[in-house]
Amino acid sequence: MQSIMVVLLSLAITSGQDKLDQAKTAYLNKQVVVKSVVFRPAIKANGKYQYEDVYSFIASKYIGQTATVIAVQPNEDFSQPAEKVNALGEVVAQQVREPWFDIVVKFDDGSLAILRETAAGLPQSILLPENIAEIEAARKARAEKIKSFVGRTLYATAHSTVYRPDVALTEMQDRNRINPPLLEPLKLRWRSGTKKPDARLLS
Repeated sequence: MQSIMVVLLSLAITSGQDKLDQAKTAYLNKQVVVKSVVFRPAIKANGKYQYEDVYSFIASKYIGQTATVIAVQPNEDFSQPAEKVNALGEVVAQQVREPWFDIVVKFDDGSLAILRETAAGLPQSILLPENIAEIEAARKARAEKIKSFVGRTLYATAHSTVYRPDVALTEMQDRNRINPPLLEPLKLRWRSGTKKPDARLLS
């Protein structure tokens, strides 16, 4: 039992190091776009980057700006929990957790920021140029697809949600819904611009 636990712990440590190496390969010395305010101002002390102030976050002006990743480093949450022994002297299996590490970026004005995150969570806070290209391509494809519906006949179904024409996106709630006839032809004659729609369709 104990030898099995040692093997599992060794595999967990190896897996954590692999994730760190993968993050370094993907992000280190590369330009990224910061998309989250969860970054905190950073300083370098004793050869390692750390929070300048644990209670402060970067200014909103940095959101959407390009920065360079200057460090990807393990932190105190990187290692796996130590093995435990129960009252019978048996090693209790520990749940292997996703390793956390610090990613440090430098903005064009010289400001440093640090983010504590897992490899899986990084795309929620920063984007690589290829990610931005993919998102932009998907946005354009969606816009073209929506544009292609103008002038075509559509049919409302039980899964379609139709709202009054005067509601904003933030007001799309049940109280603002209307009930068009189901499975009867509806022509999409307005997509955007200054013309007032007869209804807003979310399908």
